[in-house]
Order: sequence, then C-alpha cells, then structure tokens
Amino acid sequence: MKGIVSSIIILLVLNSCWFKEEKKTEEDLEFKKIRSALEQTLMRKYSIKASFDTLRILYSLDFDSEIGNYQMVSRNVKIMDIYKEDSINYVSLSVGIPRNYLKLSLGSNTLRELLNIKSSAGYIFKKILVIKINKIKKIDFVLDVSPMEEYGYTVELSDHSRNFFGEGELIEMVSIE
Repeated sequence: MKGIVSSIIILLVLNSCWFKEEKKTEEDLEFKKIRSALEQTLMRKYSIKASFDTLRILYSLDFDSEIGNYQMVSRNVKIMDIYKEDSINYVSLSVGIPRNYLKLSLGSNTLRELLNIKSSAGYIFKKILVIKINKIKKIDFVLDVSPMEEYGYTVELSDHSRNFFGEGELIEMVSIE
C-alpha cells in the first residue's frame, strides 16, 4: 500500500513539474513573439539595419557601412554606471557577446526610467533600447584571464580584442509587455 501511495505522490509531483515547464515554455515563446514584433516595428520606424547586440564586425570601419545611424539593443544589456558629466546624463552599458561597451547620453525621462530598474546585477530585462552611435572604435587591449590548476589564475594583456567601445545617445527605451 505504501508503494502505491508513494508512486502516486511521485507521479503528481512529476506531473506538476512538467506542467510548470510547459507553461514557462509557452510564456517564453509568447515573449519572443512580442519582442520580435516590437523589434520589427522599431526597425521600420528608425530605418534600423541591425541589432547592435548581435552584430559581428571585424573593424571599426565596417560599422559605418554595415548598419548606419540607428541601432537597437535588446539582449544581454548590463548597466555599468549612470552618471552626470558637464551637466549631461550618461549611462554606460555592456552589451552583447562578445561584450561591447557604450557610453550613451540620455534625457531626464529615460534617466528616471533607468534608475527605477531594480535588477541587482544591473541587467536590463524586457526592454528594447534604440540607440544612435556617433563614434565607435575597437578596444586596443583586453585582459585575458585563464584558470590554472595549481596557481589559481593567470592574467595577460592581449591585443586580440573583439570588443568595441562606442559613444552616442539613447533615443528610446521600449518595454516588452
């Protein structure tokens, strides 16, 4: 009898977990559909040719010819800092994989919205950022950190950077709902 009750309990728990996973998958698909539709709308509105967070370019010169003035960012966006310089508000972002870095000026409404983001790690979720890049350059050097078995880590200065640093402005921040 105990075996039957235990089996029923295990089946109920497994069924409950399966139902939650199925519901989460449906929510993920719905979110991706909404995000894609918003991205398409913004691409038409601003004549956006590419998304900065998925862009793969080799040289700074490729940037101008590949994507033009406006871009959008919607994935892997982390707020590094929000600050004021010469009475202008800025946000520093880490974007995409490999990591690219942006220094963007922003208006007071966008500043308030960014300050209200309550992510402990600083990531921006459920938002699409429309940005305008004024200047971009490949980062000259990068620190490579490699684990070692006995000694912890090694740190080397490398000139094989795939990362870029850009400056511009945050034009619009759209919520994905």
